Amino acid sequence: MEKQLEIASIKANTGSFHGREIYWLLSRTQLEFALKEVEIFSSPPFVTTAKYQEAMLPVINLEKYYGLEEKERNGSPKYFVIRSVNEKKELVKLIIKTPQTLKIQKLETDFKSFSSLLFPQNSANVLGMYSLGTGKLGVVPDFVGMTQSLQWKDTQGL
Repeated sequence: MEKQLEIASIKANTGSFHGREIYWLLSRTQLEFALKEVEIFSSPPFVTTAKYQEAMLPVINLEKYYGLEEKERNGSPKYFVIRSVNEKKELVKLIIKTPQTLKIQKLETDFKSFSSLLFPQNSANVLGMYSLGTGKLGVVPDFVGMTQSLQWKDTQGL
């Protein structure tokens, strides 16, 4: 029996983008843990971080990272620990902060690749965009690329 892959999706906390609702997509295996609250450490101009299992991880708001205008938040933020593996086969982790809930679903085979849309910022750190049906756009963030760009900004004092 063929195992069907699972994906996690989070509705973006932003208005429509080119007439489509955005959903952040990631593999179920990238989701390590969900947290209700974290202690945030912020020392501008550096990246906001939080402690998770004795490590300081960057805390990223995907809408801000990609330069999208956020909707007003309703409810408490949620925090999701995400893991990926870089080209050196090293484990890379970060925390996504969002007011939206995360949904786990089976991967449908009829996703259609969607191209030629650029976010206002950091579009290079998108692995792919997919049509999820009428008016819905699935975006696969490049979490490894994000952490690398944030580390570079930290070393530059930006």
